[in-house]
Amino acid sequence: MNRDTAYAHSIYQIMGHKSFPEFETPTTAELPRLWRQHPDPALRRLMLGIERIRRLFVEIEAYRVVVEQCWREEARGQLVALEKLRIIMETERSRLWTQRSEIPAAPDGSADRSG
Repeated sequence: MNRDTAYAHSIYQIMGHKSFPEFETPTTAELPRLWRQHPDPALRRLMLGIERIRRLFVEIEAYRVVVEQCWREEARGQLVALEKLRIIMETERSRLWTQRSEIPAAPDGSADRSG
C-alpha cells in the first residue's frame, strides 16, 4: 500500500467505511485538463483544494530549506527530523513531477533569528 493509499484508507475509516480503493492522485499537469472536463462546482472546489495544498507544499519546502541551513550553521550537523522531512518532501515532489527549481526561495528575512 503506497503512502497516498494508506492516508486515504485512514480517512475512509474515519468516515465509517472499511476499505478505500487504490488510487493515484492527479498530477499538476493533469489538473487543468480535469478542470476543463468537469464543470461541476463541487469537483472544481476539490481541485482548487488540491492546488492550494500543493502551493502550501512549495512554501513549506522553502522554509524547510531555511531551517536546515540555520541548523547546519549553528549545530554543524544534520537533524534527523529535518532529513526525514526532506525525504518526504522530495518523494512528494517527484510524484507530482515538480522540479526543485520550481520551488522559490523563502521570503526575505525568514532566516533572521533576531526576534
